[in-house]
Amino acid sequence: MGFVVVQGAFVYSLTRMKKPVIAYLVIALLFLPACLFSDLATRSQPEARSAPTATGAPAITATAKLAVEDKYSAALDAANSGAWDQATALLDALLAETPVHAQAYLLRGRAQAALGNNEQARADLSTAIDQDESLAAAYFERAQVYRREGNTEAALADLDRAIEIVPSYAAAYRLRADLQVGLSNFTAARLDLEVYLTLVPNAPDRMQIENQIAQLLAAVEASAGDGELLHSDDFSDPASGWYSNGFEQAVMEYAQDGYRITLNSASSGAWAYSGQSFSNVRLEITATKLAGPDDSNWYGLVCRLQTVEGRADFYAFIISSDGYYGIGKHVNGGPFGLISADRMQFSNAVIQGENTNLVAAECVGNRLTIYVNGVLLAEVEDNDLAGGQAGLIVGTFTEPGAQILFDDFAAYAATSQ
Repeated sequence: MGFVVVQGAFVYSLTRMKKPVIAYLVIALLFLPACLFSDLATRSQPEARSAPTATGAPAITATAKLAVEDKYSAALDAANSGAWDQATALLDALLAETPVHAQAYLLRGRAQAALGNNEQARADLSTAIDQDESLAAAYFERAQVYRREGNTEAALADLDRAIEIVPSYAAAYRLRADLQVGLSNFTAARLDLEVYLTLVPNAPDRMQIENQIAQLLAAVEASAGDGELLHSDDFSDPASGWYSNGFEQAVMEYAQDGYRITLNSASSGAWAYSGQSFSNVRLEITATKLAGPDDSNWYGLVCRLQTVEGRADFYAFIISSDGYYGIGKHVNGGPFGLISADRMQFSNAVIQGENTNLVAAECVGNRLTIYVNGVLLAEVEDNDLAGGQAGLIVGTFTEPGAQILFDDFAAYAATSQ
């Protein structure tokens, strides 16, 4: 069965996963000048005039006769060229004339910060916020001032507010990650860095950030005792961070007090990921089949999911509603296939039909294990993936319409062996 990954989903062709898997890889008015005519009879020819001299545009100063927005534009140009003193002088003149101008206070706050005047910068940025509480950039700039002053708590509060106003504020996530590292909040820092890379996939320092994420992940797992809860989600909060945009034939949504995935195409699959990355981990989820034929679905957990250039690599731990199970993987753009056996195996531990199963997966070192309702069903070794996100997966065989409800997701620290 071969996959093409499309926005959190893959499509494959197969006869049935429970048979040996053979796969194939399959986004002006022209106005005339109003001429004032004098008595032309008194002039036979126009006056002689000297040739104009090209002296260039006059330098703009704070005393230039400019409109308010012209002053602001001139100050912005000066700031963008690093002429902070000139920008400050222009903004002083502007704010003396127009004291209610949040953007001008924001820009002057930036200028004062660049000049090392933290107290004046903080005052201007606070005034900008007082005049416009939705000005996310003012919170971000003030957070940087607080950071330089050593007030980490205030800096984090401002960054939280900036992200609340603009959830895609990449620089705010990046700065907040640095602050969380300083506080040894490694999990929070790692998540912020992962969000940052999602927002800025072509970041010039991407490799360094990915290395930092791996180090933070290792630090979190090293500090956690075996079996310690790392993350949980009962899906009661629709903003808890699960990716919910599958490909066009998949519907992924918070619903029925859980996370529901409906797959409306045959011989296909779709995954959702949690926003949480782990290396050595035990994952658990309850899963209930709501719709679709018992013999045409498979579903379960994903670990070490990595997305690269639209491709998804992962390990999958799956069961079906007619009592089968297996462990599979998808790596390097190749086909998805089982690695626990050449076909899915049957077990009475899998409760069939429209019932709930507890599926658990362990990814520890190179050891991959699937448990269903507390029973160990398969264990294999594989070295292709060392870490990545946890997720959920649903697939179909020859008939569409599989609908699975997931609930009570949990991730526990697991000891490397």
